[in-house]
Amino acid sequence: MSKHTSWLGTFNEHLSRENEKISPRDARFFHVERFSRIAEIVNQQSGSCQSCSDLGYQLLEMSEKLGDMINGSGRDLRQYENLLESSASHLRDAHGYYPPFYFNYLYNFYGFAAGLAVGISLFFLFPDWNAYQVLLLPPAIGFLAGQLAGRKKDNRLRQHGKKL
Repeated sequence: MSKHTSWLGTFNEHLSRENEKISPRDARFFHVERFSRIAEIVNQQSGSCQSCSDLGYQLLEMSEKLGDMINGSGRDLRQYENLLESSASHLRDAHGYYPPFYFNYLYNFYGFAAGLAVGISLFFLFPDWNAYQVLLLPPAIGFLAGQLAGRKKDNRLRQHGKKL
């Protein structure tokens, strides 16, 4: 376990040194805080997951040159974003960690799509009804239901510490 802890300590040292090269605006835009959170979770999971162990070394390598990558070329940025996305994808699929508001956005979309399908169906089944109410009300209700269901699931994940 000390091997993993020293890995994270080195990562944090590199990250704090590289943070000086990055403007606060760029740090927010390129999710440097999320990068750090992913590294902490990967460190926790690396004892039981070989993929997390491998990801940890990739994250450590990336932390050494993070400032140059963010301020550098588009190819470097793509490499950083690809590693961030693949790490988040692995943590989501294998360990159940999700980005903030993940289910809120997902359920909003599903609720709106289902409401729209219901509205269009009602429009064709009952053509003499008011078209605005039939086409606008069901998607709004579906959106609201998705918002409530997504917020509930996101809050449950946040309570269990499963947020990125």
